[in-house]
Amino acid sequence: GFYGKLNTVFLKHNAYTTLFLGSSRAEMHYDIPCIDRVTSWKSYNAGLAGASPMMAFTVLKLYLNKSACPKRVFYEVDLHGLKEKHSEIFEFNNYFPLLSDPLIRKEFSKIDARMPHFYLNPFYSLPYTGLKNISTGLHAWLGLPTQSDALYHNGFMPSLSSVKQKA
Repeated sequence: GFYGKLNTVFLKHNAYTTLFLGSSRAEMHYDIPCIDRVTSWKSYNAGLAGASPMMAFTVLKLYLNKSACPKRVFYEVDLHGLKEKHSEIFEFNNYFPLLSDPLIRKEFSKIDARMPHFYLNPFYSLPYTGLKNISTGLHAWLGLPTQSDALYHNGFMPSLSSVKQKA
């Protein structure tokens, strides 16, 4: 699921031949099982909701820190992401379980200066989110799966409408 995806991208050693980067458009539109079936590649979809160009670059840097360099990297360019200056990480609290890694914390802090504060005191995030996403944060910290976890395949999360159509 989502936290399995984050662990794969940021903490595990991987040897994927193809890596897809970008925002949720990449995450939900690059159908990894289909692409791999047609091309015989071994692909991973590292697209993340709200990922700015800087976040996508950071994902790539952190991925390469632990994993083999893929032969191909595809980056989904989001026009909206190019027009805006991003100084905060979208849904930042989803990344809290990763902040114990000093390199991840350092790289995320280059995008969002609040990250060291979130690491030292997670309650610092309450003014920014209120109680929103408390459940997802707790699931991640405790290593508990969520309902959507079974929907992911190599980082690809199909849209809910396509999942309902298959059911």
